[in-house]
Amino acid sequence: MSKTKIMLCIFLTKISFSYEIGSGLRETIITDPSITKKCEILITNRKKKVSHRQKLIALAKRNQKLQTQTPSEKESVRKKLIGNLQSIKREIILTNLKVRHVEEDIIRRGCPGIKL
Repeated sequence: MSKTKIMLCIFLTKISFSYEIGSGLRETIITDPSITKKCEILITNRKKKVSHRQKLIALAKRNQKLQTQTPSEKESVRKKLIGNLQSIKREIILTNLKVRHVEEDIIRRGCPGIKL
């Protein structure tokens, strides 16, 4: 019984000691401010492009809804809506490419705490 108590005490002290060392290492990790600043710029740039993509998708849905609601007699309006939808879809494709490119830059730079 006393051997198990001694072993338990030794085990618990090793765990607490290793935890203190681990938490100390986390505090002493030095990050280069220039890398951190570049990463912040890349991440904010990605957020802007993602929000732009979401707005374009909402515009495309609105355009499709307007196409269904437009009477068949108004051919000129329907043609303009179709042309507008095509340009919105092209813009969505370009935005997706830009987002993918920014994500690759973030990964290449090795930014800490990536949340994509």
